[in-house]
Amino acid sequence: MSNCCFPANTAAFILATANTPSVKLSGNGSVGTPLKADMKISATAGNGITVLPDGVYCSSSGGGVTSLVNLGSTGSTVLASFSSGVGSFRRLNEGTGIVLTQNTNDIIIATTAEANTASNLGATGASVFSSKVGVDLRFRKLVQGFNMLVTEGTNDITIASDGSQTVVLNTNGSVSVSAGYIITHIIIQPANNLTNFMIGTTPGGGEIESGVDIPTGASAVYTPSQFFPTSGNLYFTNVNTGTSITIKKL
Repeated sequence: MSNCCFPANTAAFILATANTPSVKLSGNGSVGTPLKADMKISATAGNGITVLPDGVYCSSSGGGVTSLVNLGSTGSTVLASFSSGVGSFRRLNEGTGIVLTQNTNDIIIATTAEANTASNLGATGASVFSSKVGVDLRFRKLVQGFNMLVTEGTNDITIASDGSQTVVLNTNGSVSVSAGYIITHIIIQPANNLTNFMIGTTPGGGEIESGVDIPTGASAVYTPSQFFPTSGNLYFTNVNTGTSITIKKL
């Protein structure tokens, strides 16, 4: 043990009998002048301080910083390590869109990113823009409805009719097909059970479909592979009241 220093937060001072200091502490807190008999010492023992008849002593373990910790349970830690009274801290680096400004007493973290948003123009109609979540702008998809085609290109979206023709037959009848069309689908949706149902290019004919039964609530789809009418009619036989017939054509 040696007479060296006074740790922080310890009440200790040295006064000469004439109330004029004759012993001064050096920059590291050690007693630079040997104590003399005419000096008084007032000190509180503990925290590394030991008071003996010949002087005031402090151990090397008294006072100072003994530990550093990172607070919180999540996130990145600023303190890297602490050893022998020395703490090592991680630096802050700028990531994409981030600017760090170091001042005397603080570090300012700011963003260079734009606060983008989107809006729907006009007072009526459906809205394409939906919402913004974080930095993600969300837009509604376009879904094709009945008799419509939505085709996505590299730089555009095309909305067009699919050429469908829908009729409701209440008895045997026909649907006119204009010249130059290619029939791609014939969709039958009966309101009541269909028995021995037929589709043809002549009255009562069954060139496309012959003698089928279609129950109520069901539907039948026909895709003629080699049917290219120049013009004329498609004939439907044994049709019940309310039967819906859709012809898709190109």
